[in-house]
Amino acid sequence: MKRYVITILLLNLSVFLFSQQKTFTISGYVYDKSSGESLISAAIISDTKGVVSNEFGFYSLTLDKVHSLPLIIEYSYLGYESQKIELYNLKDTLINVYLNAGESLKASSVEARKEAGISSVRAGSIEVPITIIKNTPTLFGEADILKTLQLMPGVQQGVSGFSGIHVRGGGPDENLLLLDGVPIYSAQHILGIFSVFQPEAVKKVTLYKGAFPARYGGRVSSIVDIRSNDGNLKKYSGLISLGLLTSKLHIEGPIIKDRTSFSLSARALHTYLFTPFLKDKIGNFYFYDFNAKLSHKISNRDRLFFNIYKGRDTFIYKNEDQDQNMNIDFSWGNLVSALRWNHVFNNKLFANFTISHSAFNLILDNKVLQKNEAGNSEEGISFVYKSGVKDFDFKFDFDYNDTGLKNLKFGANYTRHRFSPEVASLVQLFRVNGENKDKSFNVISNTDIYSNEFAMYAENNINIGNFTLNPGLRTSMITVHQSNYFSVEPRLAMRYQMGNFSTKLSYSRMSQAFHLLSSSSFSLPTDLWVPVTNSIKPEYVDQISAGIYYNTLSAWEFSVEAYYKQMKNVLAYKDGKSFFGISSDWENSVSTGNGRAYGLEIYIEKTKGRTTGWLAYTLAKSDRVFPDGTINYGRWFPYTYDRRHVLNIVVNHRFNDKFDVSATWQYTDGRKITYPAYQNLSLSGGQYAMIDYVESRNNFKMPASHMLNLSCNYHIKHRVGESILNLSVYNVYNNKTPHFIMTRPVRAQGEKSQKAVDYYTVTILPVLPTLSYTYKF
Repeated sequence: MKRYVITILLLNLSVFLFSQQKTFTISGYVYDKSSGESLISAAIISDTKGVVSNEFGFYSLTLDKVHSLPLIIEYSYLGYESQKIELYNLKDTLINVYLNAGESLKASSVEARKEAGISSVRAGSIEVPITIIKNTPTLFGEADILKTLQLMPGVQQGVSGFSGIHVRGGGPDENLLLLDGVPIYSAQHILGIFSVFQPEAVKKVTLYKGAFPARYGGRVSSIVDIRSNDGNLKKYSGLISLGLLTSKLHIEGPIIKDRTSFSLSARALHTYLFTPFLKDKIGNFYFYDFNAKLSHKISNRDRLFFNIYKGRDTFIYKNEDQDQNMNIDFSWGNLVSALRWNHVFNNKLFANFTISHSAFNLILDNKVLQKNEAGNSEEGISFVYKSGVKDFDFKFDFDYNDTGLKNLKFGANYTRHRFSPEVASLVQLFRVNGENKDKSFNVISNTDIYSNEFAMYAENNINIGNFTLNPGLRTSMITVHQSNYFSVEPRLAMRYQMGNFSTKLSYSRMSQAFHLLSSSSFSLPTDLWVPVTNSIKPEYVDQISAGIYYNTLSAWEFSVEAYYKQMKNVLAYKDGKSFFGISSDWENSVSTGNGRAYGLEIYIEKTKGRTTGWLAYTLAKSDRVFPDGTINYGRWFPYTYDRRHVLNIVVNHRFNDKFDVSATWQYTDGRKITYPAYQNLSLSGGQYAMIDYVESRNNFKMPASHMLNLSCNYHIKHRVGESILNLSVYNVYNNKTPHFIMTRPVRAQGEKSQKAVDYYTVTILPVLPTLSYTYKF
């Protein structure tokens, strides 16, 4: 046996050494020539093979030495002029390429392997250019990444006008939102009217809703991978923007030209400036976002990155008079930071090491003080409520490119989670002649919950003629409450290319060990993240996706995708139970069951020319069942966001260099809610009361909604910089989009003990025009 193993190892070694003699590798980075910014997913193509640059702009292309000379390598990126390089010496070569902005040339006959999009091996993946996000009209004229994703097939909004997303029948807590690879736990401002991501700080957005790469895990519905700007290495640039609600600032530039750069972005609600001038009996609400990133080239092989994001919502109120002082300070937000080191071991092996921190916390501080008549003493109460979640993470990722292994990605990570369920304390305030004699009492006291997560992954990309195969495997282990949960998640994506046509088939298993306790359709700051327990197991989802795709050289893309998802251990509140910011005994208020979701998605996009845009249609169904009978008597029922039809149309047109317009039209079926059929007069506790009679869970469908949004930009060129005047109109024809359903009893004819129930809809976002001014330099 030992001799057999040695023989196999020697045979593999000889094959490897022989392959090294017959191949050579071209590697390097792809940059924007004017700024030095690295370009993600740039295509590098020879006459026989193509690859793309990774999320840091690095590429590695290994080719056979059997080529006629000169060998032509073409570099291209959407919105940039392609560049060709001729090679006369076929040996390992380092080539850094700088592309000029401009129209891309026609596509090569050989296609580069993309991570997402119609030309990738993965079904259900979309790359969204940041220019599209900035031009898409949304509420209050504020460009929004998550609201743009709502216009994609398979993605729907929770409540019209708000930034929450639901992907392929999943819940709002089942989406992994990553900023430079670090999770964001709360991605909304003002209950979801704005998302926390500032487009000026972002250069790339990728959505995965099926065929998930093995390097991603922890959520079961989607991955939203957002990559921020590294900073301009050549010159200073930026913008200042003034809108009706918010103001924004972005600036970037070199600290050491061609070696060290920075990128700073900030945004705030205008009311932030009013806080120092508040008078008695006046409240104020504001939010802000701050992004900063430093990038440094140590050498051609080493790069360092440090980035930080902080965002916070705050509500304050004060009422002071002669007898009583009352102060309310309610704030919540995220703090994210990461340190990365890129290292190129050789022309085939690239590595990225990351240490990161992500935290979300909420603090409510309510003080009431009363003064005695003499004025020498004060007494009152102070109520303080806190909750949050915090992660510390270390991970390493490797890219290895070779003719035998094609493109191998592998890595591992460790995450230390700390969940801080709500802690509430009551302080009896008592002060005499300035001396503090306060007494504290714990109203709600929960200890922190710690969880350890380990994960490893590997995936490979294999090309065999017109057939591309991407197998992957992710394994993870979660330890919490002295329990261990081990998960094995196989992934497989396949594509067969036939000229401009391609077909894709994929299978993915995903797991999720954390849940968000919420009682509202909106994103509330009191929503709590909790880990799995001894009785609440992780959620698992198996998904199969298949599709047909067609792209033309005239910049049109067409796709039809179908998917089926099987869900296990989904969470829902039992009948009659809910959550209002208190997690105590939450396990007894929920049940775990099964779910399924399936649908058809049609996507048509025009990517080039004066007129661009897309049409996205989704036909979908999603439902749940809880066999223990605690919900809907153990029968199947539709999921809250089971919307059968969703249609989105987006059109962008550039008339000339000075004027362009954008428009979106959205049609969305109504979501499902639980609605009483009638009310019965019932005796309870010696008193009569009207009790709702509900036939089944989510038995009522809200009215459908549709709206038109417009955005117009007028550009004014200056000797230095450019001004942009924007007029946006949300809900142009003022459609009464139903945001809420309110019920009212109606006495039935001849019935004294029974009342019918009528409903009426409530609209909170009518037609809203907004203006903004932006200066870019």
